Amino acid sequence: MAWTSGDFDGRLTARAAVAFVFGEEYTERHLLDLARDGEIVYAALRSEDLQEAWGLVLVIKREGKRLHVKRISEDMGPYDDRCPKRILDLLSEPSNEWARDWRRRCLARAAESRAEP
Repeated sequence: MAWTSGDFDGRLTARAAVAFVFGEEYTERHLLDLARDGEIVYAALRSEDLQEAWGLVLVIKREGKRLHVKRISEDMGPYDDRCPKRILDLLSEPSNEWARDWRRRCLARAAESRAEP
């Protein structure tokens, strides 16, 4: 869970953060959907063989023209659990218990949000 850092000019969108880490070509080919919640980006990405989809959390920090991004795949059990259900619905079967737990926490938080008046 190391940080990827580098110079970044332009508008920092969720898609731009994914492309910063993975490159534009990979993002174009593998990105299914994404959402941003402040400094957190949630994404559904296709596997290399395009047969499965996995979840990703990016923590982003910007300091002037310097961008820092920490990537945490769902199978690492990310702390951030506000991933929208629409993204979770795109994902293949979880690869391990960490991913299962993360998805359960995200779904529980989404259910709590819907239940609040």
